[in-house]
Amino acid sequence: MAGKRRKNNKRFQQLMIMYVVVTILFGSILAVLWAKSSSNKEKLRNEGIESFNGGDYKTAASLFEKSLEEKQWFSAKMDLDTKMYLGACYLRMNRYSDAVECYRQINEKNNGSIDETLLISLTETAESMNEMEKYKGKKADDNMIEQMKNLARTQPYMYLCLASVYNERKETKEAREALENYIKVRPVNSYVAYELSTAMINEKKYAEAKDMLEQGLKASDNNYKDLLNYNRIALLEADGDLDGAFQLATELKEQYPKCEAIQKEYDFLYTRININTTPVNPNSDANETYEPAEPDDSGEESGDEGDGSDESSDEGYDDGSDEGSDDGSDEGFDEPDEGYDDAPGDDYDDEPEEEPSYYEDTDDAA
Repeated sequence: MAGKRRKNNKRFQQLMIMYVVVTILFGSILAVLWAKSSSNKEKLRNEGIESFNGGDYKTAASLFEKSLEEKQWFSAKMDLDTKMYLGACYLRMNRYSDAVECYRQINEKNNGSIDETLLISLTETAESMNEMEKYKGKKADDNMIEQMKNLARTQPYMYLCLASVYNERKETKEAREALENYIKVRPVNSYVAYELSTAMINEKKYAEAKDMLEQGLKASDNNYKDLLNYNRIALLEADGDLDGAFQLATELKEQYPKCEAIQKEYDFLYTRININTTPVNPNSDANETYEPAEPDDSGEESGDEGDGSDESSDEGYDDGSDEGSDDGSDEGFDEPDEGYDDAPGDDYDDEPEEEPSYYEDTDDAA
């Protein structure tokens, strides 16, 4: 009887050990399943999109990287979309080699959810910027330009390199032609639209520039849409509509708080629209208020009566900085100190909806 009892006790202990082991294993499996089905991935991604929309690309990149590190089931499509944002952040942060690698990884894992033609154009944009880093500070000679032209026949991204070279040489027409050659074989992305519209504005081809801006704002990528909107301000200034330009700049500076180009343009226009009419010396004999001169066609004040000339500037947006004015401003249409070629993109107008996509259409021009 005692032996049977010992045998039963031993069996009971074995069963208890098995129960504990199974419980621990089952609990571990449940923990893994829960971790993979519920994580901070989407929360981090949405926070990254919010930072991206405001132009804070460094913060956005960090959030996107953390989102991609989070393990979660059934998130492959969302991760690809997040990587598209991350590649855009790298472009805007001048991390061109990282952008190239990011787009290549997307291409390798693309399951059809990413437009292949757009992905090619964005990869080539990053490649051209990365290539031009080798020549930074070096003046391109004619031989180098001829080599680029020959390569462009089979490697279209070299047209973008050519455009950068021509911009460095202040050869605007040639830069425009190189960009136009590129969009003959590739779709328009926001970067190309920004560069091309800039060249057109500098050549005073305002109708073409407006059309290119509209194409860029409708592009599937959002990488440079803040600067496309910046060029909308430029067109209004070139047309002499300072009030309209200032109104748009006021709206855009709230929409893109981290875009230095827009912030600077707002400050510049503020000094033109809100001129202090209080006399500097209220006790003077004249005691008259200052009446601002009517702006000429280029958006400059033409209040200089020293030489008696009544010559209106027709220099377009190149001379919109009011050179020689007493406030010393020199804004002009020099490209802003952001992004590539000293230039500084997703749904800027609206708050992201559930699982917002890099490809959501926007109506930035509205």
